[in-house]
Amino acid sequence: MNDAAAAPVVLRRRLGRLADWPIAAKLGFGFGLVTLLLVVNAGVFFIIQNNQEDQHRWARHTYEVIEALRDLEVQTLNQQTGLRGYQLTSDPAFLTPYADANDAYRVALVRLRGLMVDSPAQQAQLDRLDAVMGRWRKEIAEPTILSIQREGPGPASVALTVKGKTYRDELRTIIGETQAAERRLLGQRSNALRDSVELARTLTLLLLVLACLLAVYAVRKARSLIAAPIEHLTGLMTRLANRDHSIVVPDQRRGDEIGNMARALDVFKAMAIATEEYGWVKTTVGRISADMQQARDSREFARVLGDALVSALGAVAVAVHEHDAAHQRLRCLGGHGLPADFANGDGIRLDDSLLGQCARSRQPLRISPLPADYLSVRSGLGSASPTTLLLQPLLLQDQLLAVLELASFVAFTAEQQQGGR
Repeated sequence: MNDAAAAPVVLRRRLGRLADWPIAAKLGFGFGLVTLLLVVNAGVFFIIQNNQEDQHRWARHTYEVIEALRDLEVQTLNQQTGLRGYQLTSDPAFLTPYADANDAYRVALVRLRGLMVDSPAQQAQLDRLDAVMGRWRKEIAEPTILSIQREGPGPASVALTVKGKTYRDELRTIIGETQAAERRLLGQRSNALRDSVELARTLTLLLLVLACLLAVYAVRKARSLIAAPIEHLTGLMTRLANRDHSIVVPDQRRGDEIGNMARALDVFKAMAIATEEYGWVKTTVGRISADMQQARDSREFARVLGDALVSALGAVAVAVHEHDAAHQRLRCLGGHGLPADFANGDGIRLDDSLLGQCARSRQPLRISPLPADYLSVRSGLGSASPTTLLLQPLLLQDQLLAVLELASFVAFTAEQQQGGR
């Protein structure tokens, strides 16, 4: 697998261990996502706002250029109007607006060049326009003024006026082309501004949707990774407090605080079970001891002990084998639920059978399952064979007193085996 294919797998594994992060890290991750979204939103808004300001500025700039072009056109018309008035009246007063318009034309042209400094094509248009105006003044305006001053209005000046129409048409064409170019540019900038506004709306809506999705994701993750496990552990604690030891503690492999809580709860469960087992053993042993104190002889002692063990351990058959140290034998004193023909004669040697092994080793033996014909326990309704046999030595200061033989239909628990000691 190459690096490009392995990267998504690594990312999924890291996110999959999110449950192991400390709660503070989980919350920091959620707040970090929200903060990142806010930063992205602010950054996008700042970029779009700057773009809109640029578009507004360039739109205003285009309006200024169009207005300056109109002013330049007015000054060319004022020059032509002043010349025409002087041509019709021969009054030198009409040369004053002509001269003023020429000066204003120069100012307007300089202003336009400054506004169009970023557009070589428009600068070339201004050069064409100024060249046409220069030729008009040189070939039309100035000869017309000289002709009127020398000869007065006449055919020569009229001919120049007719010739000047060609220059006026060319000027209108150049100014119209320049204005059309600026209007096209204005349209482009208006479209760009409109696109920018639309982009801002789209991104705002998208970020709003992302914020909602992030909020839903954060709430669900907080619920599944923090709130729900804590509620579940709280319920398990309540059940454990009510002595329900059947609880199964989850999330013990998590690496966060919830995992620590789960492991601590499992320890408490083990302690509660051990405490209850100890209490049960202590209570059971005390009750059996009290019952055995009423026995008058060894056989009654065996019967009382057998009955007590049946009641306490759920055994269905109990045999008490006394240790005869002098003859190194085990002799059955009696018990509970034994067959009518049960007897072991002279007893069982310590080197014989499982009873002897248990006596020698002084360690309990448990045999399960038992053969079907090993023992049959009868009642008024029928009979059945036990499935588990427990051999338990009775010791007093490391001295063997007896061996208990207990049979049951079910397996003995650890605390039952401890209670039988």
